[in-house]
Amino acid sequence: MDDSSFFLPLPKTVEFLIHRTRLYLVVFIIGITAISCSPTRKLPSNQKLLVRQEIVIDNKSINKDEVESLIIQKPNQRFLGIWHLNLWVQQHTSQGEQTRFKKWLRRSAGRPPAIFNASDLMQSEAYIQSYMSGKGYFKAHVESSVITEDNTVSVNWKITTDTPWLIRNYHIMAEDSIVGALVKQSLNATLIKTGEPYDVTSLQLERDRVTTYLRNEGYFTFSNDYVVFEIDSSLRSRQMDVYMNVR
Repeated sequence: MDDSSFFLPLPKTVEFLIHRTRLYLVVFIIGITAISCSPTRKLPSNQKLLVRQEIVIDNKSINKDEVESLIIQKPNQRFLGIWHLNLWVQQHTSQGEQTRFKKWLRRSAGRPPAIFNASDLMQSEAYIQSYMSGKGYFKAHVESSVITEDNTVSVNWKITTDTPWLIRNYHIMAEDSIVGALVKQSLNATLIKTGEPYDVTSLQLERDRVTTYLRNEGYFTFSNDYVVFEIDSSLRSRQMDVYMNVR
């Protein structure tokens, strides 16, 4: 009889139990490592680590990534969702003799601790408020809630947009009548649409479009500096008139 016949295949239930046991063991080891290497253990008592940031916007048309980019402070990323690997590398490679390997590893994978700063939080609120106004939401409400737990801080952002202001009329005014006529001829390609929400980005793109158009028409020295927008938002019903002044 072949000796291999004595090694019978394991039942599927046994294989499953072995696999699950290994998984639990890996998770346990990672958890112990994460706890023993807690980054907050090395922080001064008057500092707190920013560990989480959540943004909730009541309007899907607002780009959450753009809003997030306006927030000055970013929390340290977690490895496998539980371990601040980049911060751990930063802290441990900063200790002892500074070898080439330590310096390389710190430059490549290390990140300094994201120490919560209340001033940065207030400045971020102002940036987001300005961004929302630039999208036509002049009455938007930006709220940040700070949750403190031991030596860590989490920030929840809540943005309520309300009704956007719409562009009622778009007017072209120019010091040179010929230039004004050329710009008006190109209005079929305008990026500023009446009846749509005000968006400062559209104004910036429209300025670029007019500059390119006039240069192609022979005004080679024309630049964006010659195009200035004025907004009349003194109207009711959340509407506004946009004036392009071409100098």
